[in-house]
Amino acid sequence: MPEEDEGSSLKLFAKMYGVDSANTEARLKSERRAARTPKQRSRVALRTAKLNFRVEPQHKALLKALAKAMDVSATDVVIKALEELARQQNVRRAK
Repeated sequence: MPEEDEGSSLKLFAKMYGVDSANTEARLKSERRAARTPKQRSRVALRTAKLNFRVEPQHKALLKALAKAMDVSATDVVIKALEELARQQNVRRAK
């Protein structure tokens, strides 16, 4: 028996119970938002660019340790480090 994707299940449910799919999407979005932690809810989606690079295992461990000690995400640690290095080198942000 072929597996149904989530979208078709929602359509079937809506058809059976007369639920408007727009309301269902809004409810699901609201439930996802409510399930977030306060720290996750406070974040603003300004981070839209990806940055990927490889490091040695000890540098990855150091990044995780710094993030834990500072009680911030690894991304926040990298951003703070970059900003500090740029300040020390007198480099301005590219716009």
